[in-house]
Amino acid sequence: MTLWIYILLIVFLLILLNMFDLWKNKDKRINLELEKNINSRIWKFKYEHEKTQKEIYALKYNEWKNDNEFEIRRRAIYQSRAAIAETITEELSIINNNFAFNPKDIKFVGRFIDLIIFDGSAEESDVSIYFVEILNKSHLNKNDYKSQVEKAIKNGNYNFEEINL
Repeated sequence: MTLWIYILLIVFLLILLNMFDLWKNKDKRINLELEKNINSRIWKFKYEHEKTQKEIYALKYNEWKNDNEFEIRRRAIYQSRAAIAETITEELSIINNNFAFNPKDIKFVGRFIDLIIFDGSAEESDVSIYFVEILNKSHLNKNDYKSQVEKAIKNGNYNFEEINL
């Protein structure tokens, strides 16, 4: 029977030691739990703050856009009109300068090259095709893509294709 008493005494001592250890480390556990809670709340606050800031920026941008929409559209229309006027001026300036081709044979492209002339198409005779780049004093530099088109034409790298819709 004494053996059972020793065993019970040892178990009781182990339980007491465990309880003492728990009591001694309770501050650490509380601090860890508190730190987790605080970190979680900080993260949530940061997330909500960033979300709110994005919403505020979006609202401010929309307000600015609404306040300035008329001016933005006015500028875009003005720039578009200016580009169209420049294109028309370019086309007409050629015809006014003793141009050797019939104006009905001209197709203005404006991108990559300025004109394609189908010489003879207005008279329904044999057609000669000319790729024309207009150089004036304000545009003496050739763009790289225009020189690529020129090289392709000179090297014979072109085809005729039909697309049926």
